[in-house]
Amino acid sequence: MEWSWNLLDEGARAAPRTLSVLPGGLSAEAAEHVLGEDALFLLEQVADQSLLTVADTPAGVRFRMLETVREFSAAPRAEAAEDEEALGRFLAWARDFGVTYHDWIFGAKPLTARERIRAEQDNRVLALRNALARTDGPTIAALTAVPAAVWSTGSDYPRLAPSRRTAARRCRTTALSPNTSKSSAPPRCCARRACSWATARTSYASSSPSGGCPRPRRTRWCTPRQSC
Repeated sequence: MEWSWNLLDEGARAAPRTLSVLPGGLSAEAAEHVLGEDALFLLEQVADQSLLTVADTPAGVRFRMLETVREFSAAPRAEAAEDEEALGRFLAWARDFGVTYHDWIFGAKPLTARERIRAEQDNRVLALRNALARTDGPTIAALTAVPAAVWSTGSDYPRLAPSRRTAARRCRTTALSPNTSKSSAPPRCCARRACSWATARTSYASSSPSGGCPRPRRTRWCTPRQSC
């Protein structure tokens, strides 16, 4: 592994250092978001040294890093004091991903969107944990709306109930706050839908004695088909 690493020039080594933040692999689109406009060129160099694997999945082509390679790449990232920058790029991608797919269920290709959302599950979970730790309201709101729709359509109410408690508290106090920076905030409808999916809709399911799927009511924030 070290031999392959040493064959990369310094610019190319920065790519695996940054990508090691993502536990679930990434798409070419995500790579461009995290690495910049030279992402595909950098990915090719890293893959040529077997530090990345390329797989064709139902969600499209994805680049994956073995866990041992992730750990190896994370060490020089910490030594170079790049942790905060890498995590910031990761959360920026996660926030934009949430804004893009928060209303996927009402889009033209919901099945394709669902596959992409599932492919990013490990990345979304880690991003949400970091956003919660930082009290990063815009990222929390954007990310919460995505799995809430997936779990709701799959009637996965045991997972929705705890998300309701966490998301409602964070969304209401931070994501919808008038003090939220406009440059980092997702569209207000996205933030509102994150709360509505995680609170109004799921509160009925979590309190249902039969554990069934009661019909949700509309919230005063936004209707399901309202666009952002």
